Amino acid sequence: MRLIYIAGPFNARKGVPVEQNVRFVEDLARALVSTYPDVQPVVPHSLGRVLFGYQEEAAAYAGTLELMRRCDAVVMQEAWEGSKGSCLERADALAQGLPVFEERDCFSDKGEEPRFFRWLQEQEARRG
Repeated sequence: MRLIYIAGPFNARKGVPVEQNVRFVEDLARALVSTYPDVQPVVPHSLGRVLFGYQEEAAAYAGTLELMRRCDAVVMQEAWEGSKGSCLERADALAQGLPVFEERDCFSDKGEEPRFFRWLQEQEARRG
């Protein structure tokens, strides 16, 4: 079982409410599990939804970064580039040596093996 952290906008999209951003990431988590049954998505947005308004932004960033560092890889949801938190998460993941994938790296509509699938296969081969 691999823990896969999902990074994406929480409240950064103009005109898109937090709840909709949470749903977008939860949809991605469901798609990952449907495609890759041996992964466990870590969805900080669901936790953020519960704590929104109760926690300072700096504490939220520190908490999600710590959560991410305990994962095996990071998947960046579409439109992450406009999100301060997602940019911080990506930079930190790369600095920590965590593999970082774009959402499009996880799924294929052309019948080829996605980059994420190949990474999972390599991880399983190393496990023996």
